Amino acid sequence: MDSLETKDEKPYLRPKLIELSKEEEKKPLNSQELETIFKEKFSFTNFKISNLKYLTYYYYNSESIKDNSWGCAWRSLQTVLSYFLSLKGELDKKDISFKNLFLNYGSRSTLIDLFKKDYNITDDKIPDYMNVPFSPFEDLNGWAEPFISKLVLFDFGLKSQLILINNYPNKANAPEEVFQKTVNFEEFVNILEQYFNDEYSIPIILDDGRVSIIISGIKVDEDFIYFIILDPHIKLAEKADTGVYYIKLNKNGNFDINENTQKTILGSILNFKTNNWMVLLPEKL
Repeated sequence: MDSLETKDEKPYLRPKLIELSKEEEKKPLNSQELETIFKEKFSFTNFKISNLKYLTYYYYNSESIKDNSWGCAWRSLQTVLSYFLSLKGELDKKDISFKNLFLNYGSRSTLIDLFKKDYNITDDKIPDYMNVPFSPFEDLNGWAEPFISKLVLFDFGLKSQLILINNYPNKANAPEEVFQKTVNFEEFVNILEQYFNDEYSIPIILDDGRVSIIISGIKVDEDFIYFIILDPHIKLAEKADTGVYYIKLNKNGNFDINENTQKTILGSILNFKTNNWMVLLPEKL
């Protein structure tokens, strides 16, 4: 397999981007495939979900770049972008490939320019908190985070809100000051119940500084809260539907492995009682 850049052209710290071989490359799941999976896995009613006809699910190695172990946040961004552009009828007009997103939105200078526009800040007013290394090109892993996704979405024409659940994750790169508010789990559930109520409910991104996932639906009953998860952490030997599942949480956000009968990839990491999360909540059109 060949790298995508020569040594002199590589502007980032992580090892070179590697193209997938034909044997390794997988395809994102389209809306028809997802509809079949959803019917099989989520047979019960009363879920509030994103509209499947606009949804494409990206996961590790699902197009162009070999990104297992480092590209989950970029895949989450692709999933959100594809939904937004499908809503607008522009999916075929925009390049949201992994390679394009990483190379065009990984640099600090590009992201600072977008930050100034999105947050309405002039050159002489850039806050000191932006002096930390936060961009993917400055990170040995090349990871993105919800803050990066917010700036990319802004450049594509979609505004969004950054929220913290419980507190600021200690492994995050983004400055804590860029987040608009902090909520507890109960408040987060209330936000999702109001958010997932029509076809304009674009999937949201969750990230704890180590893993990134998509929430595309919610159900609340008397005792439990259920989240539909699109999880990009698919191993090469696994089928793509492995990453489509729901988690069952009690009212304080605790993940009990005994209560979760569906196989999950991340398991107890998906705990909202003890873990801190960054959230990207896109605005509705």
